[in-house]
Amino acid sequence: MNVDSEKIAHSGGDFTEKIRRLFDSVPSDTGRRMTVKEVCHAATAKGHDISEAYLYQLSQGRKSNPSYSAINAISAGFGVPATYFFDDDLRAKIDSQIELLRLLADTPVQQIYFRARDLSDENVEEVLEYVRYLRHKQNLPPLNDLR
Repeated sequence: MNVDSEKIAHSGGDFTEKIRRLFDSVPSDTGRRMTVKEVCHAATAKGHDISEAYLYQLSQGRKSNPSYSAINAISAGFGVPATYFFDDDLRAKIDSQIELLRLLADTPVQQIYFRARDLSDENVEEVLEYVRYLRHKQNLPPLNDLR
């Protein structure tokens, strides 16, 4: 079953534009721009199949009118709901969240996150304690005072 491309076009831009927006804004696990291969691998890991060639063609506008299964695979690969491609309000909300992540991806704070996220709870507490120490050393307010 193919999804009506007119429905996609009338929901805030064409499908290619929406895929490009995801490629430009959804960071990979390392914080950089995702590749076609990474999106396909992430989709496969979530039980969806899409070929790299087909995703590339969709992202370049060389193919249009994707099947429902392709839309599900792409959305799974990027970690967004399939309705991202049809619901303008949901897409705007997700895009703003992705934008925040993208901004954070360019900062040393995000680099710290990506390097610390697999640490044990005990090690994370040690990192936080060191951050508390550095904040105190720079006369910044304690972490628990920040909102």
